Amino acid sequence: EPVPPPPTPEPPAPPPVRMPPKKINLGYTAYLGEQKFEVGPVVLQFSHDNGRYKLRIVGRGRGIAALLYPGTFTGESEGQITADGLRPEKFVEERGNPDKRREVVFDYEKGLLRLPDKDPVPFEGQPHDALTWIVQFYFSTPKTDRVTLSVGTTRRMDVYTLERAGEEDIEVPTGDADPVTGQRAQKTISTQVWKGTRKPDADGKPNGNATFWLSPQWHYIPFRLKVVNGQGRSASFELTAISTE
Repeated sequence: EPVPPPPTPEPPAPPPVRMPPKKINLGYTAYLGEQKFEVGPVVLQFSHDNGRYKLRIVGRGRGIAALLYPGTFTGESEGQITADGLRPEKFVEERGNPDKRREVVFDYEKGLLRLPDKDPVPFEGQPHDALTWIVQFYFSTPKTDRVTLSVGTTRRMDVYTLERAGEEDIEVPTGDADPVTGQRAQKTISTQVWKGTRKPDADGKPNGNATFWLSPQWHYIPFRLKVVNGQGRSASFELTAISTE
């Protein structure tokens, strides 16, 4: 009998139209609460090679915050770069020490996020992890004024619907600090403001929201980000430095 031909492998995902520099570091200052209690610096590091990427975030408390939040927080994401943006395959985080290491896997064949110690949960909308959704618009410029993103963390799958809410000019620090005053010059950046809510839990109670300040001039890099949880506690991040290689 004739032997059936082997199955045709799926073609690799096409790369985006604009590839970024090989390495990008985004430096942020993290704050907690509406009164903006400064926690410390956070660095988001991006690198890529041969159509694959790695994202790594490192944060550590400074001053009093180091007593309240000891140790170093790290998160790592890896996967493919496609025309639709970053396609994460695995996300790993450590909160303070290696004993608190947790990992999630994105199962695209079955459309599931595989969580540690929990049943898998299905994707809803375009799947991302806690790092890729921060820079998604850099790799895939929004084509509409409303987008839905599934954000997989090591504990659950959150679903955010973001909408373009207008424009806002913000002041950001630039250049080196003045040796006498310690202050840095300010530069005005035009941003698009994207706001969205997180899908409520089964009981229907509000589940938090997120706001991004994205700069089209800088390929939609987030200059500010604010996330509010279901209890009303907020965390915000403000960009302070950019470097590329």
